Amino acid sequence: MAELVLYLVDVTRGQPIDNVEVDVQKTVDGVWHPVNQLVSDEKGKVTIIRNDQTDDPSGYYEATVALGSYFLQKGYVLPTLKFVDLLPIRFGISDINQISRVIVSVTPFGYSLTMA
Repeated sequence: MAELVLYLVDVTRGQPIDNVEVDVQKTVDGVWHPVNQLVSDEKGKVTIIRNDQTDDPSGYYEATVALGSYFLQKGYVLPTLKFVDLLPIRFGISDINQISRVIVSVTPFGYSLTMA
């Protein structure tokens, strides 16, 4: 069973990022198609792929995380043109048994990804 989970963390505040929209797309024959619109839970968790069905989860995915609205909601003082606003993250899944946990550590001015 393939699984891809993001954990969103606000490293400035030292807390999970909850209630953030994440749009998921998958490329099929070179064309991006919407897959799902998700929202992070209270632990900052977003399950992008959970293949407990018979469909083939392999392929390229893109998760676009709407961080700019989160930063504004939390009271961060940001420039008019936010440095980190929409964060697109692309993943390639080739192993249908792959289980991936990715920690997305963010601030209003940077981010990093770590496999856990």
